[in-house]
Amino acid sequence: MLPYAIEWLLTQKDESGARLCYQGISQTIIPLYPPGQLITLQLLPFGTDFCDIVFQSAVAPAVVPNVFYFEGVQYGNRDYVGMLGSWTTNNNMFSYVPIKAADPALMRLENVSPVVQYYEGMVGFVSIKSQEHYDLILERLERRGTSDKIEALAEDCKTLLNSLVEGGGGGLQPPIGGPR
Repeated sequence: MLPYAIEWLLTQKDESGARLCYQGISQTIIPLYPPGQLITLQLLPFGTDFCDIVFQSAVAPAVVPNVFYFEGVQYGNRDYVGMLGSWTTNNNMFSYVPIKAADPALMRLENVSPVVQYYEGMVGFVSIKSQEHYDLILERLERRGTSDKIEALAEDCKTLLNSLVEGGGGGLQPPIGGPR
């Protein structure tokens, strides 16, 4: 099941009806991962994408738990640090990591076991093709909260007006001293 924000992104279209975002999956397989080896993977937008938003990651059930030390880094922050345990091989991990060419994310993975291991991981992402699409999405996100409030107020006004019309004015009286 997709998180609500990702579902919303995937429904957005431009004025011509073209989708602003597409969903993608990336898989990394390291069939023979030597003991003590540390690998740093740089996550960049796919192909010619302007921005990709990683929203889900998973480690394959075939990966032995507690043999890989993992570190996720973006904007200089270590967002996740620790061992890839059985929880990570049995569950998807949800996130919201925007990746641009100028702001890549890094994944550091170290085999801390004394034997060769197998690693397989996948990430789900949303692809935004251009700066224009990115700006349009940000504008819509910024307006979204305001639009919801305006729609709620308009519905309240409609309900109030309907009750006044149906109730014959509902006993409304002009202000004391007459209308202004």
